[in-house]
Order: sequence, then C-alpha cells, then structure tokens
Amino acid sequence: MCWAFAIITIVALIVPTAISQTWRELLEKAEAYSEMSKRDSAVVFGRLALDKVIAERGESDTATATVLFNMGRYFRSASNFVQAESAFVKSLRIRTMRLGNEHTEVAVNMYLLGRLCFSQGRYAEAKAWYEKSLTIREKELGQNHLLVGVTLNS
Repeated sequence: MCWAFAIITIVALIVPTAISQTWRELLEKAEAYSEMSKRDSAVVFGRLALDKVIAERGESDTATATVLFNMGRYFRSASNFVQAESAFVKSLRIRTMRLGNEHTEVAVNMYLLGRLCFSQGRYAEAKAWYEKSLTIREKELGQNHLLVGVTLNS
C-alpha cells in the first residue's frame, strides 16, 4: 500500500511540471533518476516522455524507439524483465523498420535483448541475439572495434 501511495505522490508532483517539458527533457530527467538508482521515478518520467513523443512524432518514429529503448533499460535495472523485453522488442521493430536490418542501433537493441535473456537463464535466446548483434557490429564497425569485443565477451 505504501508503494502505491508513493507512486501517486510522485505523479501528483511531476505531472504539472511535465506538461510544459519536451520529451527530450523528460527523458533526461528519467536518465538522471536512473543514474541515481531511483528506478520508480525513472519509469514515471520515461512513461511521460513516451506519451509525449508518441503524441508529437507517432508510434513508429525513431525518437519513439529511443524512448522505448531507454524504458527497457529502466525496467531491466528494476528487474521487471517482462516490461523490459516488451520495450526492447518494440524499439527493435521501429529501428529495424526505419533504419534497416544492419544499423548499429539495431545491433544495440539485439545486444541488450541478449543480456536480458542471459540474465533470466534463457541462454539459447541470448546467444542468438548476441550473434545477430555481432554480425551487424563486425560489418558496420569492423572486427577491431571495441563494441565487437564487448559482444564477443558476452
């Protein structure tokens, strides 16, 4: 019960000021809260940013994909794996549709989906995501790039 009251209080304090902020400003606040390990506040600001970016740019814009990607990170850090996966998959669909199958931002989504699956013991799925990410990163960045090494170590 206390947790629900805390969320309602946070929303009551945030919403009036959030109305005048851009989706980028809201996302920056979400990121700041995430860095302070204030996951509930990060999610609240992330959802406000998502609502605003969808209203301004639509559900299939790359900006929407960016907000969804960050929401996936916030949910993952809060161990809310179902919502994290949903956000990452939606972001991946948008990025693939808008940027193509071999864009480095698509590879980042795949890599984090791999990490998410791995953290849940879904090793075969994690491996598949890592391999897809690695293929894109090697092609787009070269075999000696740091991110290729990061992916190989996963």
